[in-house]
Amino acid sequence: MKKLILSFLIAMLTMPFNLMPVVAATDTPAQEAGLVMAFTGLTSLIALIMFVFSMVFPILFIALAIGGVVIWVWMLIDLLQRDEKDFPEMNMKDQKILWLLIILLASTIGALIYYFMVYRASKIKR
Repeated sequence: MKKLILSFLIAMLTMPFNLMPVVAATDTPAQEAGLVMAFTGLTSLIALIMFVFSMVFPILFIALAIGGVVIWVWMLIDLLQRDEKDFPEMNMKDQKILWLLIILLASTIGALIYYFMVYRASKIKR
């Protein structure tokens, strides 16, 4: 009886750190299998979480890439159709060429800058 209580105490004290003393302190193979199943269940849960993330992140990445290309093309078309006098006052000559270079060289970031500084500003003015 003392041996059982001692092994139980050792198992409880070391359980957060290591599962091996818990397995060694069990009496029957069924109890060992239960502990192994619990450990396998935790491993399965971790594997499931990793699987879900591995499926979600590529889809999110593809959606962001497609969205970036759509915004880039949309702002490029808007830039090419916009008259020189429709740009906000920056006291610069050839603003259209400057914005074209910004959109072409900075890609999606440049298109977002153009959206907030030119496209959205002209919508608010109207």
